[in-house]
Amino acid sequence: MKRNPVIIVSIALLLFLIMTSAALAEDIVELKLNGDPVPFADLISENGTIFVLAQDYDKFAGADYEWLSDQEFKLSENSDTLIVTTGKKEATLNSKPVLLPAAPIDTEEGLLLPLRFVCKTFGFEVKWVEAEHLIALKRSETREGMTPADLLAKSDQAVNGIETYSLTGDMDMIMGMSLDGQIEGISPEIAYTMEGQIKTKPIQCYAKISITPADDSDNEDVIVTETYMTENKIYMKVQGEEWSVMEMTFMKDFIQQQQNIQSNPIKAVSQMKEMGMLPNFGNDLTIDGQEYFVVNTTLDMDNLRRIFQEMIDPLIKDLASPEDEADPEQLSSIIEILKNKMDIDYYLTTFINKKTLISDFVDYDAHINISLTYADIAELGIDSESVQIEENPDKEIPQEMTMDMYMQGEMYLFDFGKPFKAPDVSHAVPANQETE
Repeated sequence: MKRNPVIIVSIALLLFLIMTSAALAEDIVELKLNGDPVPFADLISENGTIFVLAQDYDKFAGADYEWLSDQEFKLSENSDTLIVTTGKKEATLNSKPVLLPAAPIDTEEGLLLPLRFVCKTFGFEVKWVEAEHLIALKRSETREGMTPADLLAKSDQAVNGIETYSLTGDMDMIMGMSLDGQIEGISPEIAYTMEGQIKTKPIQCYAKISITPADDSDNEDVIVTETYMTENKIYMKVQGEEWSVMEMTFMKDFIQQQQNIQSNPIKAVSQMKEMGMLPNFGNDLTIDGQEYFVVNTTLDMDNLRRIFQEMIDPLIKDLASPEDEADPEQLSSIIEILKNKMDIDYYLTTFINKKTLISDFVDYDAHINISLTYADIAELGIDSESVQIEENPDKEIPQEMTMDMYMQGEMYLFDFGKPFKAPDVSHAVPANQETE
């Protein structure tokens, strides 16, 4: 019996595709650190060697890195310094020659380093887990007997023990938007400055935020907002308007719960783990004569989504009160879309005063990406025609919209123990009456 050659070729092609897909799937290697997933680190296999981006290694290991020249790169952690050159296996460790298993690769995303060699160099145990197709890293780092999570918990406890403190900070943000994969615009840099004060018992928070476009040299278009929060109410004020107030019945229990957790280091460490926080030590620093512990923290988006949902449900119930027109199902649907379509790459560096264990200041770096389909846009109540570009009104309504926000900033704590100054909100009107 003759066999149709087309069928034979088709079957062979199908088998090839299946085998290729399986092989590609097997090439996907995951990374765990002390038993916790490191989802932000994309590992790349090249000629039998697993590589990691230098900036990703920095995030989960806490190393310092810098380019010394166009080809020479330095990685430092504690008392060890590794200097490598792109395209070369020869390197130096603490000024002594060493040989890498593979040469570092310079890419558009950043410098790729051989994972196993770099991790072992800086004190990690490296184990390949065949059954789970992952690389397991293990390293126990302490400062004065405390792990990074222990130190953060102790710092929270120290701050929670102060009745009042002030804070100030600034943040720069750039936003970009793409429609159907085509970049349509990048906003000018927007500068945020914030000043405020916090009282811990009973909880009171005041914050004043000023928003300034980068091209506003005369500060003519500055937008100023104020927020004041008590245990069960939130007051808000926009420049030129009066204070409005919103009942938040869930806040008192939530704040009490968080204060109880922060006062108990064991509970605080447990909550960090549940939230997917991955802390690690950076190199200790001395700034203006003061010595600091440095703790870097990243977030696991999967755990963050779960915790976010648990925290947001009570808020939805408050916002969708009988007096309001808000539909709780619609609010839930909107939040569900944003939760599932939003990715956050968040990196926080905390500088903890060695004398007081208070976090004197923090630096943060975040990238938020939101990708919405046409159906998502409709569900959110956005007029799809409104996202068309004015210069090209005849362009078809976009089927997908992607927004990217890049933020960098810092926050400082000071004036510990000084009297709290609450704003005058005696004439605040209910928020749901503002438009009546």
